[in-house]
Amino acid sequence: AFFLASSGRPGPVLIDIPKDIQQQLAIPNWMQKMKLHGYTQRLPKLPVSSQVEMIVDMIASAKKPVLYIGGGCINSGEELRRFIELTGIPVTNTLMGLGIFSSAADLSLQMLGMHGT
Repeated sequence: AFFLASSGRPGPVLIDIPKDIQQQLAIPNWMQKMKLHGYTQRLPKLPVSSQVEMIVDMIASAKKPVLYIGGGCINSGEELRRFIELTGIPVTNTLMGLGIFSSAADLSLQMLGMHGT
């Protein structure tokens, strides 16, 4: 249960342990890999350098780039802010992306969508 809770997409998790189990002595193996039918760990693969170079070229050649950030960036705030500082690309976000980048910043276009501008 702890392995499943700490793998895949981050987010809130509840692990409910029955009282009779709580009262037993156990020696846990926290990160033991397991095979569970129907479960596929969906961690992204790291890109190869040629892919990164292609992405950099595409961003550099864009006429009016805009970063549209959402909840998937929630754990990348520091890296994302550094990227924005280096590139000077304006930023907008989804409702789930609020707080990742300051809406008071000069490069912020505020939130777009049904609840935004």
